[in-house]
Amino acid sequence: MKIFKFGLILVTALSLAACGDMGTQEAVSSESNSLVESQTKEMLSVAISLEQDEEEIEGKTKELEVEAGTTVLDLLSEQYKVVEEEGFIVSIEGIEQDEEAEKYWMYEVNNEEATVGAAEYEVEDGDQVKWFLNAWK
Repeated sequence: MKIFKFGLILVTALSLAACGDMGTQEAVSSESNSLVESQTKEMLSVAISLEQDEEEIEGKTKELEVEAGTTVLDLLSEQYKVVEEEGFIVSIEGIEQDEEAEKYWMYEVNNEEATVGAAEYEVEDGDQVKWFLNAWK
């Protein structure tokens, strides 16, 4: 009878140990998958530039590699000193808009004026983003 009880206890202990091991393996596998996902985020090549009065501002054009999902506003804010008021860009690199002259910061992507706000537009591979301060036409 003692041998039977000992055998039952041994089988139970081994079963519990095996279940515990499976949980550990699943946790390790899950962590490995998360690490691989974070290391393989899609990177995009984009360019950003600044223009004032229809002339490119020297030294402010940048060719960048950014993660997929980056918005035009993220890109701008990460690369330049930006002042934003009520959702509008009022200054980039210390160059302020001029309401009296009707000059406001606007942006375009691939030579097409934006139809959505900079916080909404996610850049795509190869995009050419230009912020310009010109008289509004």
